[in-house]
Amino acid sequence: VDPHILVGMWVSFDDPFALLSKVLAPPWEGEQPDELPHTCKPAAWERQHACSRDWEHDLLWCGRAEGSVAIHRFRLRDHALARELAAGMQALALEERSRGSSGDQASNVGGFHGARDLWERPEVHETGLPQLVRCAVRHAAAAEAAALRRPPIFTTADEAWWNALPPGCWNALHTHAGSTYSGVVYASGGSPRGSLAGRLALLPSAPQSLSPDQRQIHVRAATTTDGLAAAPPLRPTDAPYLLLEPAPGTCIVFPSFVPHFVLPTPAAREAAAEATPEAAAETAVEAEESGEVPLRVSLAFNFGSTEPVMAQVFTLGKRVRLVLEATC
Repeated sequence: VDPHILVGMWVSFDDPFALLSKVLAPPWEGEQPDELPHTCKPAAWERQHACSRDWEHDLLWCGRAEGSVAIHRFRLRDHALARELAAGMQALALEERSRGSSGDQASNVGGFHGARDLWERPEVHETGLPQLVRCAVRHAAAAEAAALRRPPIFTTADEAWWNALPPGCWNALHTHAGSTYSGVVYASGGSPRGSLAGRLALLPSAPQSLSPDQRQIHVRAATTTDGLAAAPPLRPTDAPYLLLEPAPGTCIVFPSFVPHFVLPTPAAREAAAEATPEAAAETAVEAEESGEVPLRVSLAFNFGSTEPVMAQVFTLGKRVRLVLEATC
């Protein structure tokens, strides 16, 4: 097993547009990701020491034509908490899916995209997940602000939803225009280690044609004011795909304008190779029900910028004291 797959890697394809042409719109045609000639190199994560008691925070500066943007990875320090949270997330996601709700058809190609109101549900708050996500987004904004030497962007939770992908399903290329930070928390990966299948793919160096809502406030200049060089820009034919493993208990946060997609989850290709579409679909369902290939379950979220709302003003005699709360 390639260890880089377990922590995140840059993937470069011999034909740099082979994968892009597949993820722009369904259906998926031709080779699966693992079958496309490609090379990998490790992602150079930087450990952030100023973080919460719950999360370990790693940051990756990704090159662009005008500088670099930050991708954030958070991993729960408490492995027992990670397992408990993942189990609770799966139970809630599958419960909503089992009710027969049509959910919301967005970028998902097959699978289940839940309603976008998770932050309003008491049962979700009981898991502690909203507080953990808010904490991760707050630390991502603070780390980005420190590197760019500007105040943090204050945000509020806009929406969140379950995403459940059975074998053979995926998410097409998309962005979250109008939001500031987007991200995902994983409950189960649904893919064998060492495979590209089911991975989240980010295109931080994508041109504006793929990401019209680009915001320079997230971009670190090619050379900072103290003379330190940022990550070198990536050419379009370099390694534009950052692939991340959907490890349970992991949270990924990134600027909402960064294009991204999810590669198809693994299906029983040998059985389906010569089968009709109906038989292939039946094989996928049987694999899911038997537990042979687990569902890929995650919670996706968007945060939008706002004025600081967690502020309190205290009047002490003739003095006014402003306190900004930033606890997590």
